[in-house]
Amino acid sequence: MSVAGNNISRPRPVMTSFSAFFWEGAKRGKLMLQFCGVCHCFQHPPGPTCSHCGSDAISNRQVSGEGKLDSFTVVRHLFHPAFADDLPYIVARVQLEEQADVFLITNLRDCALDAAYVGMPVSVMFETVGEDVLPQFRPSVLRKVAQ
Repeated sequence: MSVAGNNISRPRPVMTSFSAFFWEGAKRGKLMLQFCGVCHCFQHPPGPTCSHCGSDAISNRQVSGEGKLDSFTVVRHLFHPAFADDLPYIVARVQLEEQADVFLITNLRDCALDAAYVGMPVSVMFETVGEDVLPQFRPSVLRKVAQ
């Protein structure tokens, strides 16, 4: 996939037998995670067994897509030429609402660099990049008003 302004292809997500449901869910606008039927825990990244109890009683469940900004960094240095037009941008670690120890590494969109803060309520959004749909997050306007 090429990027506006240059002909460099972005690295693509790697779809495995364990992660296919995650990427297929994103294409349908759903944030999906693995869920253990034994200890009732979500996990990410996906794998063959539960990272909490070791069970293979794993299913896939949709989650709310709500969370909070746990940590972030502003990327100002070009690590790959395909991202030259994006600089600077925010890489975020988002803690999902469903479970305190489930995090996604993602990008924070629609947020000024100096407006991001740890604890900020965020919501998932889905960004189409070429053939891929990527779960990204942005400040949660609805949750800010409700709080």
